[in-house]
Amino acid sequence: MLVPSNAGTLVVAQRKTGKTTFMLNLARCLVTGEDLLDAFATEPVTGKIALLNYEVNAAMIARWASEIGGLGEKLLLVNLRGRRNPLADPQDRAALADHLRAEGVEALIVDTFARAYTGQSHNDAGEVGRFLSDLDTFTREQVEATDLFLTTHAGWNAERTRGSSALEDWADSIITLTTSEQDPDAQRFISSRGRGDGSLDESLLHHDNITRHLSLGAKESRRQAKATAKAEEAMPYVLTALGNTTDLGSDALRAAVRRLGFTGQDQQIRNAARAAESQGKIERIPLGAGKKTLHRLVTPSNPVQPRPRPVHGQGSNPVHPVYV
Repeated sequence: MLVPSNAGTLVVAQRKTGKTTFMLNLARCLVTGEDLLDAFATEPVTGKIALLNYEVNAAMIARWASEIGGLGEKLLLVNLRGRRNPLADPQDRAALADHLRAEGVEALIVDTFARAYTGQSHNDAGEVGRFLSDLDTFTREQVEATDLFLTTHAGWNAERTRGSSALEDWADSIITLTTSEQDPDAQRFISSRGRGDGSLDESLLHHDNITRHLSLGAKESRRQAKATAKAEEAMPYVLTALGNTTDLGSDALRAAVRRLGFTGQDQQIRNAARAAESQGKIERIPLGAGKKTLHRLVTPSNPVQPRPRPVHGQGSNPVHPVYV
C-alpha cells in the first residue's frame, strides 16, 4: 500500500521530478480505480477530487490533466497562482470550504505547502504544526473530505522536506520523488515510508512523455542506476574488443578495451561484461577454481555453449561433482 485511505499523505519532491504530474496520475487512479503506477491497487472515490493549485498556471495544468485523461468532471481545479491565499483569510477560507463541500469533494490535494502556508516561518515547528492542524480541520470538518494530500519541495539533500520537521511528523505516509541529476530527462525515482505497511524501497519511476503516464520500474537506487549507466558506457568497447579477438580472460579483455580508448574505471568494464552476459550478448566461461574466466562474443555462428552439469550420487550426501 503506497497511499493509505482516510489519511494525510506528504509528497516530498526534488525539483524537476514531475511532482504535479505525479499528483494528476494519483487523481486519475482515485477516479478510475486503476492501479497507481501500474503497481498499487486503488479504491476509487465516489465524490470529486479538488486540487488547490498554487504553482502552475491554469492553462498548463488543464492541458496536463487533459493529456493524462480519465478525470473528466471528477477533478475540480482551484487555480490560486498569483491570487490571494484563501487559507489565510477566515471569510475566504469559509467560502472555499462551502464551495468544495457543495461539489462533493472527497479528496483534497494542496500543491504546494510553501505557497499555501499562512505562517511567518517554514522553520518554526509551532507555526507549521498549527497550520497543519488547521488544514486537517479545513479538510475534514469544513470540506468534509476524507483524504488530504500535501506536496512540498525537498531540502538541500533532495530527500528530506525543506523547512520544519513538523511536516514529516504530521504525515501518515511520505512519498519521496527524486532524480539522479538536475536534468528534466534524467531518471526519476520514488520511495515511501509511513505508518503500517506503507513503505517502498527506492525504485525507478518511468514517465511517458506523450501521455504523462507514470509507472513503477525496478527496485533500483540512484547509486545502482548510476552504476548501470556507467556499465552501459563501457559495453560497446567490450563488445568491440571481443569482436576483434574472442576468448579473452579478464585481464586481456580489460587491456583490449583500454586499447580502444576507454578511459573509465576497471569496475565499469567488469560490470559491462556481466551486463552483456545477462543480455545474452557474450558468454563468460569459467575454466575452474583458480583459473581465469574467458569471455566470448555470442553470434549466430558462435552461440552460447551448454555448460556441463555435475553428476551427484544418491542419498543426502552428494559425491564430488564429475563433469561429463
